[in-house]
This record gives sequence, C-alpha cells and structure tokens, in this order.
Amino acid sequence: MNADGFQTVLLLLGHRENRRLLVKELAAFRRCFEPGSWEFLLAGDSEELPLVFLEGVENLAAPVDLIVADGPGLAEARQAVLDRKAAEQPRFLPVLLIASKADLGLASSQLWKVVDELLFAPVRRVELQARLAVLLRARSLSVHMERRNQDLKAFVYMMAHDLRAPARAVEGLAEALVEDFGRDLAGGGLEYVNRMRDAASEMGRLMDAALDFVKLESREPILAVVDPEAVVRRVVERLQPQIEQSRARVSLQDGPWPKVLGVEEFLVSVLHNLVSNALKYVPPDVPPRVEIGWEETPSILARLYVRDRGIGIPADKRETIFSPFRRLHSREEYEGLGLGLTAAQRMVHLMHGRLSVQSEPGVGSTFFVELVRCDDAESPLGG
Repeated sequence: MNADGFQTVLLLLGHRENRRLLVKELAAFRRCFEPGSWEFLLAGDSEELPLVFLEGVENLAAPVDLIVADGPGLAEARQAVLDRKAAEQPRFLPVLLIASKADLGLASSQLWKVVDELLFAPVRRVELQARLAVLLRARSLSVHMERRNQDLKAFVYMMAHDLRAPARAVEGLAEALVEDFGRDLAGGGLEYVNRMRDAASEMGRLMDAALDFVKLESREPILAVVDPEAVVRRVVERLQPQIEQSRARVSLQDGPWPKVLGVEEFLVSVLHNLVSNALKYVPPDVPPRVEIGWEETPSILARLYVRDRGIGIPADKRETIFSPFRRLHSREEYEGLGLGLTAAQRMVHLMHGRLSVQSEPGVGSTFFVELVRCDDAESPLGG
C-alpha cells in the first residue's frame, strides 16, 4: 500500500478484449479519469482507498498491491511475477487470474504457485468488485502486520540493548559485594545478595533468548540435505555431562537413518532442546530414560522422535508448551525461560516440517519432528 494513501493494481492482460471489458466493468462502479498514462479509479464518497491502475510487466517494479492477469498475460510474465511475489515476502502480494474456459489449460500450470484467486470470464461486475475488495483488504492487512512486526522487533532490540547493561552492572556489583564484603554480611544478607545476582543473571539470559528468537523470525534459511543420525550423535555428545550427572540412559535407533531436507544447525538446536528437556523433566531422584529414533510415514515426511519416561504433559497443556514464555512449572521446580520449544517449533516450520507431541502425565512424552525426506537430493535449495 502506497504511503500516499492509494493502492496500485497492475494489469497483465494478453487479450485486448479482456482489457476492454475489465475497464468497462471497473468504470461502472468508480469514477474514472486518465491524467497522462495513468488510470485513476477514485473511491468517490466511499471509505475505500483510491486505486491506481498500471499496465504491462515493465511496471512490475512499481509499488504494486494487486496483480490482475489473464491466461496469456500470466504465461508471458510468469517468472517476473514469481520473483516479485518472492521479493514481497513476508508481505502478501495477491494475483487474480481472469480466464475463459479455453484459457484455463494455458493458465493451469501457474495456478498452484502464482494465482491466489480465479474468476471465469465473462466476469460479473458484483463478483469482480467483491474479489478486488477482498484481495486488496488482504494486501493492506499483510502490509500492516509486517510493519507492526518490524516495530515489535525494533522494540525488542531496544529493550534488550538498554536493559542488558544495567542487568550486567547489577550482577557485577553483586559479585564484587560478595567478594569484598561477604564475611561482613550477616542476618541472611549474603543470601539476599546471591539471589539478587542470580536474578540479574537470569534477566540477562532472558534478554539474550528474546533477541535470538527475534533474529530467528527474520532468517531466510537455505535448505539442504541433512543427516539426522549425525546430528543426534552430535547432540548426545554435547549433552554428555548432563547425561552422566543425571545417570540417564539414552538409546539411539540403529541405522541406516533417512536423509532429510533442512538446516543442520536448526536441527541440532531443535533436538538439543528436546533431549535436554527429556533429561530434565523427570520425577526427583529418577534416572531419565530417553529413546531417539525415526519412523516411516505414508507421506514424503520422515518422522524423528525423542521419547522419554518423564513427568508427562496434561492434555490441556500440550499446545501451551509451544507458546513463548509460558511455563508449566515454576523455576524452583525446573529451570528454564519458556522459549525453547517456541523457538524449536519455529525452526521446524522454517524447514517446512512439523513439531508435535504425544504425552501422558506420569508416563512420559514423545516429541515428533517431521521433515521432508530426501535420500537422493544433493544440492541446496532456497528457503
């Protein structure tokens, strides 16, 4: 949506008759005039924004809010439209295809990737007006949400940057106080200072986690072939001190494992979080038992799993655990910030996969990571 308060519609029409009929129908419900080469269709007394209509693929670089095409026009400009839609992400740039029955075969190969709405010619005026209104409203909301998201990211960066320094100062002063005057602190004073230091340290970790999550939202990952078995062994090696300390038994499924499409560091982070939670969320003084493996699925997805025999998750809380900063237990019971599973779910989505859980309180939980299986793929793919 243009900052000057109008929305722009680009016409890609290969049939001259389509253009004539379309302009006729549009002019029937808006006042139309042409200064120079631009066609303005004004909203008149309604609350809708004025529309600016441009024609031709050469205008695709302009601030465009909606593309209206017919079969021949879309076939000719297909790649340019795809590139423009990709450049607009995460904003939604809608494409409306107006096609006759004869042109539908020409356009059908474009439908699943390019087209968001389809109208059959001849177009009825009321239906055309409704489709334009809905698509332009969707575009406006998409732009608005993207701007709000950018504002939120800027706010998080500002807060984390401005608060990190005071938090570190409090933590450093508390440590200095303990070192220099610890013997003189009586009546629980030392305990209070240590709690103050721990709280400042936790505040710093929380701000770092929030920053990492915001950075994750803005990443455009490049997907490539990943070996999940190698990732699992890497994760288990990293967690070996925690495994030994908790006297856990971790078993891995024997190979061969399938290759999957993803981002290796993302998968490391996701499985590290799931295995770490499996080691953590167990009853007191109970050695954890963790199984890591994979399952076949009827689809193209490979299903990795992390299964534990821990405390489990109540049925009404299984969606809550994926929400940011939502914890099922106090920090006194189990440490954590409440962002791990949220970030893990987002990473899995960025790899075009799914993260889910099955659980029974007192019995244990199984987390599933479903990713596209690609045993034969070799080259990286754009995200």
